[in-house]
Amino acid sequence: MSDLITVSNGTQFYRIPESDLAQAKRSGFYRPLEIGRTIISDGRQILEIPLTDLESAIAEGYRNALSAEMPAAEMPAAAIPSQTSPRTEETTATQAEVSPYRQAELEREALHEQLQSSLAEASWYAKPFAAARLWWFRYRDNLLKQCRTNGLSIAIHVALLLLLSAVFLTDKTIDNPNIITVSQTDEPAIEEVIIETVEIEFTEPVEEVVEPESESMEVINEITEQLVSIDVAESFDGSMLTAPSASGSEGDGEAMEKPTKNKVQFFGAKTEAIDFVFVIDNSNSMTRGRFETALNELVKAVSKLNRRQRFYVIFYSDTAYPLFHPYSPKTLVPATDQNKKLLVRWLQTVPLCLRTDGKEALQLAFDLDPDVMFVLGDGAFTDGASRYFSDNPNKKVVVHTLGMEVNAQDAVSFKTLATSHRGTYQDVGVHPEAAMFAKQFPRQRNNKRNGYWGLKLPAVAKKKK
Repeated sequence: MSDLITVSNGTQFYRIPESDLAQAKRSGFYRPLEIGRTIISDGRQILEIPLTDLESAIAEGYRNALSAEMPAAEMPAAAIPSQTSPRTEETTATQAEVSPYRQAELEREALHEQLQSSLAEASWYAKPFAAARLWWFRYRDNLLKQCRTNGLSIAIHVALLLLLSAVFLTDKTIDNPNIITVSQTDEPAIEEVIIETVEIEFTEPVEEVVEPESESMEVINEITEQLVSIDVAESFDGSMLTAPSASGSEGDGEAMEKPTKNKVQFFGAKTEAIDFVFVIDNSNSMTRGRFETALNELVKAVSKLNRRQRFYVIFYSDTAYPLFHPYSPKTLVPATDQNKKLLVRWLQTVPLCLRTDGKEALQLAFDLDPDVMFVLGDGAFTDGASRYFSDNPNKKVVVHTLGMEVNAQDAVSFKTLATSHRGTYQDVGVHPEAAMFAKQFPRQRNNKRNGYWGLKLPAVAKKKK
């Protein structure tokens, strides 16, 4: 007997030293001869069969692969080599026409013919079932083999996809989406803008009391609901950037159904209309209390409007910054108490920016089609806005201009803009209390782009030579 023995696990066969048999058994292998089985081959395939079927397999032309490991006493007579000639052995093998393996093939062929016959003889309602049985009989083995192969392939591909997703996908979750911190360039102070949900009231200046909201109002209601949590000192005149009282503004009333004109005073200039737009300079030169004075007068003027009047505010510097920027409504908003409070909170977020370009702001104001427009600045426009609109006046809108501590030459451009639009010009100054307030709470100044502000400024500030 050879030093090597044959082991199997039902599908794989190995020849190993007999000393390794115990280890092979722990791995799921066994020795076929120990359980009454052997291994046969016809040169093309290797099969494991019971020893009782060995004689029939040999008669069909198979060879016993474990004959060297079997004692002669255990081998069937057909497995023992005979002394007959090769021609006699060939004749004997051909006489065994039907073996158990051939019998299995014949049975499969018979079952196939039976299924085909059943399909041909089946009635119309039984034909689909008969066809399904025949299809399954034909393709069952191939399908099961493909499932085993494809299952492994799918598992490998899924593992690769999970690995790639872990490598390339990044987590972009914002830890605190409700806080926007504005960085500082020239000033040490840092402002934090906290966005919360605030419901905005909207009414339309038509004859009915309850009006459906327009599309632009819905945009405001969904997007521009923001609060600003910044500590504000006491107003220098009792109303510095404080929200109007809940009791309502002057001229306001629940019974009012039609829009009515109401006198509005902006820096002492009184006018009567329904729709107002305020265009105010927020350039870097609006310091030493100028900007604070302008905001204070703006809040006082808007607080006098009733809920059937409408208003809008636009700041101009490097570009136009409309009401509630960066989430601006597209139309004038009604002067409800809620919108007045929201205006006060938004004004706390407005910084100063480089340049004094007013063309975009004035064009946006004219497009809103108000009754009256107030334009306030501390110097001439740097983009020729005054000359452009003076040469192309809007005949529907009255424009009043206000120069805050401007020189005589700049005042001329403001006067020309006002007179070409049937308005007046007025020189205005800075409240002393506003100057003290600005010194104690300096407003941020931007020489480069900073988040939502300074949109047309360079990303990096130019160095002074």
